[in-house]
Amino acid sequence: TVYDLKPEMFKKAACTKKKMGEWLIVIGRSLKFANDLLKTANSTISRLQSSSLQDQKSINIIKLQEQIISIKNEQLQNVSTTVQSEMKSYCDIIKKSCSESIVTPEKLTKAVKTAVEEEDRSKN
Repeated sequence: TVYDLKPEMFKKAACTKKKMGEWLIVIGRSLKFANDLLKTANSTISRLQSSSLQDQKSINIIKLQEQIISIKNEQLQNVSTTVQSEMKSYCDIIKKSCSESIVTPEKLTKAVKTAVEEEDRSKN
């Protein structure tokens, strides 16, 4: 393997062309393997970056949706407050007009007397 190669191995008299050729083949295979690993790593990094960008876009969309929901909730609260206020005003008006139009025995007696008096006047 490449890890077995040491600089002192190249200084010895036993370092023949054949041996150097074998070492070059080992180095070549190791470089090809490393190159393949780097290509795979590069592909994986590209895929992860793309995925990260998609995730970031999704996060931004979620944040925008949360802002829209917050604004809509605020608007809804304002409408609710207005409706409650107007309903209270309307109820107060109805209560006031109903309390004025309640027929009491005194009002009934007075109305009958007024009608009788008008009838008597019309006869005379």
